[in-house]
Amino acid sequence: MNFSIFENLVQLIVGLIGMLTLSIILFSLKSNKIVNLFLVFLIVFASTRMITRSTFSLNIQHSFDDFRGPYKAILLFVLPLFYLYFKAIVFDNSKFLKRDFIHFVFPLIFSIFNLICYELHLIDIKQLRLLNLLICSFFAFLYLYKSIFILKTKLWNQELEIHKGHYRLIKNWTVFLAVICVILTLRLTASLFYEWLNGSELTGHSMVIIQVSLWLIIFLKILISPEILFGLPMLGKKVQTFSASQITVSNFWKLNCLEVANGQDKKLKEKVDTQILKFIEEIEFLAITRNYFRNQKITITDMSNELGVPTSHLVYIFKYHCQLTFTEYKTFIKIEDAKKLIESGFLTANTLESLATEVGFSSYNPFFTAFKKLVGKSPNDYSMSIIKNKS
Repeated sequence: MNFSIFENLVQLIVGLIGMLTLSIILFSLKSNKIVNLFLVFLIVFASTRMITRSTFSLNIQHSFDDFRGPYKAILLFVLPLFYLYFKAIVFDNSKFLKRDFIHFVFPLIFSIFNLICYELHLIDIKQLRLLNLLICSFFAFLYLYKSIFILKTKLWNQELEIHKGHYRLIKNWTVFLAVICVILTLRLTASLFYEWLNGSELTGHSMVIIQVSLWLIIFLKILISPEILFGLPMLGKKVQTFSASQITVSNFWKLNCLEVANGQDKKLKEKVDTQILKFIEEIEFLAITRNYFRNQKITITDMSNELGVPTSHLVYIFKYHCQLTFTEYKTFIKIEDAKKLIESGFLTANTLESLATEVGFSSYNPFFTAFKKLVGKSPNDYSMSIIKNKS
């Protein structure tokens, strides 16, 4: 088989694996929208290029080829995407920041500049290629430096007191991906330099098999360890104010679990029970300190994603280590939240209906029923008793 054909077949297969990986990421998108969103763009970009480039070369389709001429500068968009992905992991962003668009301004301007120069012949083609070589190389190493710097200062040199296992997983993932980025950057600059020395168009296609192999490694890593898609748990932001003594573990939690029902639960017992106090403290911290259940749509899966642990772990914990079901626990926390708001004077400027929605109930009626059942009196009576005690 001709090496060129073999190379294109490998590109096609890797591109298809990339699309499979993309489906896994999209399925997990709600666990960490921004972190995965940047990764989605990167994988779409890489996989689509490999598929279109290989199918065109193999004469499977004749409409789309790789970026050529002035349009090649568009590929610079990939470099800020890697940096923003790392940044999103470090800061665990919950929304897209408008200021992040600034990272794409230069690639856009440079692409337009190249297009104008090609169309109007403003610069000699050899000089334009040299300019492209220098600018692309500088831009690539600049964002490589920015990526490694933010990872080293904000992630690699840190040590969380909670989520240690998941923290190490994400740390190892970012180290692995940073090494890949270093190799990709060196390959790109070497490829462009080689093409410039030979006086050919700067395509970056030289040594493309290295690039394809590295992307294959990334795809396989994600498929084997999809938990890296969760990013860092949000609780990592609170680590400086967190200590076990600050968390009041409610008396309906059971630290000891004597018997389990089935074989699957026995396997979970080995993983969970040795760290049960840590898990309970994290659940309480998320539920109480961060008022997590004020969002009425929160499910046990959402909570597991937020904590960075498998859903099966939380199901096991509420089954064997809690006297309440997950739904009952949510209701209990919401009512405790409502009591605190009442005691802080929330009702002096707000209605009981707004209190109900504030703590995560869909309407006043279910809030009233739950409050009276757990507290022994209506929200209004409880409020009046608080006022009476203060006076």
